[in-house]
Amino acid sequence: MRNPPYFLFFILSLLFFSCTPLPEVIGRLFDVYVLTNYPEAIKDTLSSLLEEEILTPQPEKMFRLRFRPLSQISVYSQFPNLFLVGTISDTILKDLIGLKREVVERETFAFFITKLEIKKSGSPSQFFIFVAKDREDLARGLRRYKERIRYSLENHLSERIYHLTYSQGENLKAEERIKKYPFSLKIPKGFQISEKYVSGNFIYLFAHYPDRSIFIYWRDGERELNPEAIITLRDSLTYLYYDGDYVARKYTNYQETQFGGVPAIKLQGVWQNDKEIIGGPFVAYALNYQGRFYLIDGTLYNPGKKKLPNLLQLSVILSTFSPAGSSPLPKNLEL
Repeated sequence: MRNPPYFLFFILSLLFFSCTPLPEVIGRLFDVYVLTNYPEAIKDTLSSLLEEEILTPQPEKMFRLRFRPLSQISVYSQFPNLFLVGTISDTILKDLIGLKREVVERETFAFFITKLEIKKSGSPSQFFIFVAKDREDLARGLRRYKERIRYSLENHLSERIYHLTYSQGENLKAEERIKKYPFSLKIPKGFQISEKYVSGNFIYLFAHYPDRSIFIYWRDGERELNPEAIITLRDSLTYLYYDGDYVARKYTNYQETQFGGVPAIKLQGVWQNDKEIIGGPFVAYALNYQGRFYLIDGTLYNPGKKKLPNLLQLSVILSTFSPAGSSPLPKNLEL
């Protein structure tokens, strides 16, 4: 089945909205504009923090840093990811943080998230702000706050992708069809559903241009969340239902995580198919819930093109999964 495809690349899908500014915003979605008067003091630190490379299978950066002077804040105020970095002696930052300056003076540095209306744009923009007492404290403070900074930017990105993914609505007929199964999922328009392997407790959703697929496998009884065992299970399923796809273990990572508050194993890496000589990235979650095991998986085939935007979008769609009996689970917008 080289028909288990994947979800419409959101950049292309939003071109239908040519009367809105959305397509203009999309092109900058992965750019972080760092407005600072001290680029040389922080460039290496921020690069190691935010420009992580993800194998897709070619390495692609999660974020691309663009350094600009702090004085250009009004020029870039409507860009999706705006990160202001400086000291309490910078007038712009001093005005933005107001009384919070006392926190910086007490703690040496601090990280804030705020919304502000810039006169030029006329609408509120979200800013990420890092402020230190002195220039010499900037790199040290960024390293100390690295987890919070990265989480905040990734969460901001995932929320934007989520809203863009469902901006054209949902496939309500497909959602109605899966109600008979022990789970629910928000299915964006453009995805179709196949139930031809349901006898094996396996269904999949697919879309084209580029090819994207999401499969859901479930079984009664809990299963040990062992990464190697999960990969082996995935290989057995994709061998049967995806024409022999298998995980390229050398290029695949796993981590213990939470999916909507439930312990889970996350797999992210590369799949291959030797018969068709093709491959691409995938992301998957394995979890147990109320005596039942689930494996949910998003796969992409988009040769010769950037893959990270589509891969992250698949992650966002998977985040809407809720097993039967849940309330539903909160969105797990993890990238």
